[in-house]
Amino acid sequence: MPEDGSTGWYVYGVVRARDRPLAELLPSLAGMDGGPLEAVTDDDLAAVVTEVIIERPRGRRRDLISHSEVLNALAREHDVVPLLFGTVVADRESIVTGLLADRRPIVADVLARTAGAVQFNLRASYVQDTVLADVVRGNPVIRDLHERTRGIPEGTPHPDAVRLGQLVSEALTLQRHGDSGLLMDAVLPLVRDSRVRERADVAHVVDLALLVDRDSVAMLESHLEGIAEDVHDRMRLNLIGPLAPYDFVQEEAWA
Repeated sequence: MPEDGSTGWYVYGVVRARDRPLAELLPSLAGMDGGPLEAVTDDDLAAVVTEVIIERPRGRRRDLISHSEVLNALAREHDVVPLLFGTVVADRESIVTGLLADRRPIVADVLARTAGAVQFNLRASYVQDTVLADVVRGNPVIRDLHERTRGIPEGTPHPDAVRLGQLVSEALTLQRHGDSGLLMDAVLPLVRDSRVRERADVAHVVDLALLVDRDSVAMLESHLEGIAEDVHDRMRLNLIGPLAPYDFVQEEAWA
């Protein structure tokens, strides 16, 4: 175990050393614990790092925020392969030999696939009361069961209440499938790649990680603003980004 106060190098991610000079960006960003960011280079790759105390509480919220803020700031102007939160290397030599040199093929592949692009997360959720009311109005069986169970106290076991819950759940699943398909049909032609992210939420419609060319971001945002205006009475759209391409890095590069 390292002695108290010993330090290592926290690694945020890997960029191309020969892109726009990192020296223009790194001084404006604070790393973990407020420390300065540095670039450790090996030929055409550079790891963005900051020196940290090794013995520290794990999983602190402020550390996670620092990790995300640095990577997302880098991603606005640089192609970056983000590393897992909490990646600490003992010394600079290990960064070069154990990360940049050994994983060069994997990192180069990710940089090639994500070149010129950033990640956005698109989340669509129902306005629950509105959608449930539409389900009740649109299905005569559900409407009848809803009227018959109106006076039953919530949580009381009753066959009609159970049946109502099942039918509403099935109707929402069908509704979600249709609405998510329409959104994906409208959005995916504007992006380079996508990943579906699962969410356990009854109001959830779809959660997409989108890999977007930087020069297509304005077009995507404008397109989604139009969609959001059309569906605002029953659905909410939330676009988060630009972000580092977290969802488009294969597991080998994360390790």
